[in-house]
Amino acid sequence: SDWPKVFFPQSFKNCKAFLRHKTTLISPQVLKKYSIPFSRCTQEAGQFMITFPYSYHSGYNNGFNIAEATNFATEHWIDFGKWASRCECSTESVKISMQTFVKRYQSDRYELWIRGKDVCKDPRDPKHTGPAPKPTEIDLFIMGNHERPYDEVVEEENKRKPIKSKIHKKKSIEETIQCYSEFLSSTNHIEPPLPHYSPIPTNMIPTTQCVPIRSCEKLSTTIEEKPDYDRLLKKNAKKEKLKKEKEAQRRERMIASNELLQFLPVTFTLEKKFNRCIAALEPHCSVCQLLVPHPKDDEDIWPEAQEKKLPGKSKILLPKSAFSDRIDFFEMDVEEPCDLLQCCVCMLAVHSRCYGVAEMPGIEKDWICDRCIEPNRSSINCVLCPCRGGALKSIDGIWVHITCALMLPRMKLDDITSRGTSKEMLKLPELSDRNTCVYCAKNTNLMKYVQGKCIRCRGFGLDTECENLFHPTCGHRNGGLFKIFDYHKDPTIEVPVEALCARCTSNLIEHQRITSGSPEEPDFEPIAVGSQVIAYSKRWGAYYDGIVQNQVKRTTYDLFFPHANEIDPEVPERSIIELDKSKDYKIGDALRVKSKGREIVGKFRLKRYHDTDYMIKFVKSKALEKVPRKDIYLNIDQLPEDLIELYLDNASKRPQAINE
Repeated sequence: SDWPKVFFPQSFKNCKAFLRHKTTLISPQVLKKYSIPFSRCTQEAGQFMITFPYSYHSGYNNGFNIAEATNFATEHWIDFGKWASRCECSTESVKISMQTFVKRYQSDRYELWIRGKDVCKDPRDPKHTGPAPKPTEIDLFIMGNHERPYDEVVEEENKRKPIKSKIHKKKSIEETIQCYSEFLSSTNHIEPPLPHYSPIPTNMIPTTQCVPIRSCEKLSTTIEEKPDYDRLLKKNAKKEKLKKEKEAQRRERMIASNELLQFLPVTFTLEKKFNRCIAALEPHCSVCQLLVPHPKDDEDIWPEAQEKKLPGKSKILLPKSAFSDRIDFFEMDVEEPCDLLQCCVCMLAVHSRCYGVAEMPGIEKDWICDRCIEPNRSSINCVLCPCRGGALKSIDGIWVHITCALMLPRMKLDDITSRGTSKEMLKLPELSDRNTCVYCAKNTNLMKYVQGKCIRCRGFGLDTECENLFHPTCGHRNGGLFKIFDYHKDPTIEVPVEALCARCTSNLIEHQRITSGSPEEPDFEPIAVGSQVIAYSKRWGAYYDGIVQNQVKRTTYDLFFPHANEIDPEVPERSIIELDKSKDYKIGDALRVKSKGREIVGKFRLKRYHDTDYMIKFVKSKALEKVPRKDIYLNIDQLPEDLIELYLDNASKRPQAINE
């Protein structure tokens, strides 16, 4: 039937399968006029709504059936599939290749069909006989009958710009008058018209008078002069065009993290561009970049990457001990610069030591990474995360990012100098899980198609219960922070690099801004020995009068204990083992603490206090206690209102010990 050409001529011209992505309302009377069969029914529980391949449905599903669309058919429907047109406007649509069905059920016609010479009856019109449309280039490649490389075929397919169509065809003056005439002659219930722009070109602004709802009288129209807007419209259109062109150029230079996901169409060119951008940033190594903040999507680094020449060497950030659990000590052997290599195919830049390349003079210009040596390089992706780009290594045929491998427990690179053999991993843990990555969930609705293994935000002590899970590469590219950790000091830590999610990273930056500088001094004014005070007695559990007998200076470190939440985070200086008082400890640094007869590892939270405790002799009990400054008041006027009545009540009673 030619009815799509009649109602949607422009859409039909742009895409013969436009109804697959067209949403519209059509009256049953119009369908009947053009002899289009239809049925008004709803899909109930347990029912199948069969629409393959030339029907469309509105999706009224009352049964909450699990499968929104299931394709199945009898054998004689294969010809329908061969003749059916497919939408080529979008690269994100699902397409079904008929190759398997033709090869299995029509094997005698398979070779003819590939060459476009399969003459048969058109199932839509049995009177018409002709060759069935032959498969597309991508279908031929999938079937193994295409000589062009997969990269070229897929990228050429992806570069096709979607065809844009107008919303509707403008009516001529005659058509508009005819529509108005039909409207005015109608005897149906007429509502006042909504405000709208008339399609009739005119230099006058029509102003319409509303009439009673059930009236069918002809509308009266008054005319007033309209100013000439043509010049203004042209000027605005030109500005809008320039704005769009600028935005397009800016987007062309950008590399957004969510454009390099594995389930999107293959874009090896974009991947090369990404690798070049990362190579332009210090320390120029894709592996060491894990310890450097990832550039934001809107940072214009592409021009710099094009002009910047890769240096021969650069500082390495990852120590040898991060790559092997054979080493039973932690050594930051990162002072000497290391040779840089850049793959001449994908433009990946890495330190020779980080990638496990032996020092081989003369290979710098012609070096090719492990992945690009493979013939199917475009289809090789990391199994631990959904991201493309970066340094990949093979483990018995399984490909992973080196940075992802570093983040997984018990996954250590066996031989630092020959990182690439089939035995390079001591033990391969489970490579996938059902945990949801917070960034994949935010950036896509295709979570069930995302593979990988998530890690948990360590929090570095800023958040004791941060529950965020994410893929290592997703966390880094979305603003997370990664930090080398001496895991030999703490047997409960199984990875050499700890990760912080973007939220905790933001909190950390704010925390560092507030707490930067010298150790915090208390805001309380000092109290002289011999002063009469009101102090809290820990022994008696109440506030009593007392006299200051002595002062005791102390320094307290604020630590976080990830595996012992019951320990007080304010740790006295004397309880820390092998404390280096001259060292400027950073957040996340491990400190060993002696607590309740055992040794435990805590993490520094960038807080260190110099405070003073006071030895107080309480008047009523005659007991001598050490009281921190925050629990001491100089007089009753300083007491909080909720403590005044309690203090006065206790002053008239003999103190009773809590354990009595």
